[in-house]
Amino acid sequence: MAQLTQRCRSALVRFIKRNGVSKSDSTARLLCCSYKELVERMDGQLDGRDKDNYETDHIFPFLAFKNMISSAQPKLMHYSNIQPLTVRENACKRGKLPTKDMAAKVNRDCWPDGITEDMLPDIYPGWATPLRMHAP
Repeated sequence: MAQLTQRCRSALVRFIKRNGVSKSDSTARLLCCSYKELVERMDGQLDGRDKDNYETDHIFPFLAFKNMISSAQPKLMHYSNIQPLTVRENACKRGKLPTKDMAAKVNRDCWPDGITEDMLPDIYPGWATPLRMHAP
């Protein structure tokens, strides 16, 4: 749990520092759930797979919120916008908008302003399913 907590904090802090804004609230409040609940949610998405092989991915990436960094921190860090991906999958997806199926996991109020489902891809090239590079 401590490792996931640190990853969430570090990712947000790096991004806001690069863009010259202040953190709007504690990471725990921005997540809208406890760290324990976030860990349980992430573990549930792994379906028993080894969590050491996974990274924390923001479904709608930081770059999608670039023009509204201060006001969008609660949307960006909301627990529904976080999922586990393998290192390879996360590197492939990095900075891209999610697939429609990935976006469907995110609370609609937490989508970046101006992003619609029509703007999202059905699948990434090379991915076996709309959610993963490899079938689980």
